[in-house]
Amino acid sequence: MDNIAGINRPLAYVAMLLVLTAALLSNQLLLLLLAAFLFVFLLPFAYGLTIVFLAVLLGLNVPVSEVPIQMPGFKLYGADLLLFFMAAYALHSLWRTTMGTGTLAVKPVGERRIIAITLATFCFGFLVLGKGLFVQHYGLNDALGDFRRLYFYPLAILAPLLLIGKNRNLDWLQYAIVAACCMVVATGLYRTATGQSWQYEKYTQYTYEPRLLSSTETVTLELGIAFLAVTIRQKIGTFRKLCAVGLAAVSMAMLCISGWRLAFGFALIAPLLALAIQARLRKENLFGVVKVLCAVLFMIAVTAGIMSVAFEEEASVQVERLVDRIKYFDITSDARYYSWQAAFAEFADEPVLGTGLGHQLFQFFRAGDGAWLGKSMTVHCYPLDILYQAGVVGLAFFAILHFMFNVYLLRKMPSIPEKYRATAIGLYVGYLCSFGVHFLEPFATGGIVALYLSMGFLIRLARLSSEESTAEDPTAA
Repeated sequence: MDNIAGINRPLAYVAMLLVLTAALLSNQLLLLLLAAFLFVFLLPFAYGLTIVFLAVLLGLNVPVSEVPIQMPGFKLYGADLLLFFMAAYALHSLWRTTMGTGTLAVKPVGERRIIAITLATFCFGFLVLGKGLFVQHYGLNDALGDFRRLYFYPLAILAPLLLIGKNRNLDWLQYAIVAACCMVVATGLYRTATGQSWQYEKYTQYTYEPRLLSSTETVTLELGIAFLAVTIRQKIGTFRKLCAVGLAAVSMAMLCISGWRLAFGFALIAPLLALAIQARLRKENLFGVVKVLCAVLFMIAVTAGIMSVAFEEEASVQVERLVDRIKYFDITSDARYYSWQAAFAEFADEPVLGTGLGHQLFQFFRAGDGAWLGKSMTVHCYPLDILYQAGVVGLAFFAILHFMFNVYLLRKMPSIPEKYRATAIGLYVGYLCSFGVHFLEPFATGGIVALYLSMGFLIRLARLSSEESTAEDPTAA
């Protein structure tokens, strides 16, 4: 596979020629050839591209999740680029097997168990897919869509673990987090300045309160704030510290005016949790944590004041909506109240293997203006979505995977080198916040892949020790 790198330049010239020709002729065959050449051209860089992919998923989640490319018979989302990394691993393994250099390095026992349960969960997905298609006779596109969302996308955890790469590439994770955070902040500021919402036109047929950020975009900022809070307490230059405090303050202010009650809470929980984990790993008292938190809160107040002056009308409207949602919350006006009832009713009828993939919940619910609306909708709860469609067996696979991941990571966290601590803590707090948010909100496709991809990178970081922090991956040729 390393020999492929030698033909990258001529492949690049051919690819550019195909781009120009395809643009002139709009020929689908040429576009397919272009995709094939780009695939071969990018193969040697697959491991590094997983970090770029994570940054795009976190920073541009709305277009990645909401703007599919319409193909004959199905929709292709940005998250489906995961296929490239799966194919890259398969071809790389085939090449190394052919050359007699082996395919997998010896990995820690805990890591091998996580890989095994991930693959077992994926295989179980075919069982509930078959039930949905051949027993319940649900629509093919609906069933495949649920399979892709609940069972294929979690394979993203494997990409950082199985692809060949050097450990020093992990240094770029911190830049990916900062870049994603900046993209979401810039998007939020643009929407604030123009009075736009994150929701696309397809959502306007129902009564929704407009919000500046999507639920998954709020997770990106929570992850970024956790990373920045830990970074501020590390030995870095004054300029970098000021930049970290500034970006954290803007991110927290954006969360507070985003219109999400959960985002307002996690804006405070994320840095507290991150700093507490850091203090625990350092075995230090909480004085330094409190000092940094006070500094960040002060910057939040200053930034919120600046934003309230710069975007006075929009900021006041969003804050007023947030207060009203908290003050006048009524469970019977919440879509979750009805979707959860419907999901539990379906689960009661099929408790072992669930309804099968492809089931569509349709119910009437009362919107915020008091009108009753009928629509097909998601469950607004990731674990419940799995429970009612795959039963207790499916939920057990899901629970075991995440339990094993948390146990393994928490045992290994103290051995992660100091230079990667902020990255690891930020990703882990983002993982926890993602579950907190998506226990109450639909899980966007890009958000699912980002969650499992970050889990894979956390395990990859846990592989390191202080003595091996700059060593090459043992799988490298």
